Amino acid sequence: MANLLDIKKAKEIGSSIRKMREAQYLSIGALATITNFSINQIMSLENGNYFAFHERLDKFYQSASHCLDVLGADRAKLLEETPVVLINKNTDVTIPHFLRKLT
Repeated sequence: MANLLDIKKAKEIGSSIRKMREAQYLSIGALATITNFSINQIMSLENGNYFAFHERLDKFYQSASHCLDVLGADRAKLLEETPVVLINKNTDVTIPHFLRKLT
């Protein structure tokens, strides 16, 4: 079962992948071709949707790691040191209310 910290970390990693892809002027299709992933997989990674990876963070991280390698990122830093911030009830509207951890 997913917890809020895992969801938040996956979203932050996905956001990093998207920013790096856009900084290198790559389309989603181009990154999909380079990594041998489908466009849907790249979109799921960039959206931090680890539920698309059978709710397994290890599968999500493995795929994210491959994308980060292709993009030339320091994946160890991004995957291990991604800051996770607890949110209050008014902060992050992208996380459904029932998944929010109130501080």
